[in-house]
Amino acid sequence: MKDLIRKTIIRALLGAVIGIGISISLHVFFNGYADAYEVVIQLVGSAILGMVNMGAISIYDIESWGLLRSTVTHFVLSLSSFLLANSLLG
Repeated sequence: MKDLIRKTIIRALLGAVIGIGISISLHVFFNGYADAYEVVIQLVGSAILGMVNMGAISIYDIESWGLLRSTVTHFVLSLSSFLLANSLLG
C-alpha cells in the first residue's frame, strides 16, 4: 500500500511538471500577451490537470479492482479535474 501511495505521488508530481511545461510551451509558441495573473492561473490549471490525470493512472495498479471499476473511477477523476480546470480558466 505504501508503495502505491509513493508511486501515485511521484506520478502526480511528474504530471504537474509536464502540465506546466506544456502550458509554458504553448504560451511561448503562440506568443501570448496575457497578464501575469492569467498566466499563473493557466499554470495552476495545467498543473491540476497533470497531477490528477497522471496520479489517477495508479488506479490501474490496484489488483483487487476489476477493469470496469478502474476505468470508471479514472474517468470520474479525469472528468472532475477537467471541469475544475475549465471553471478555473473560464
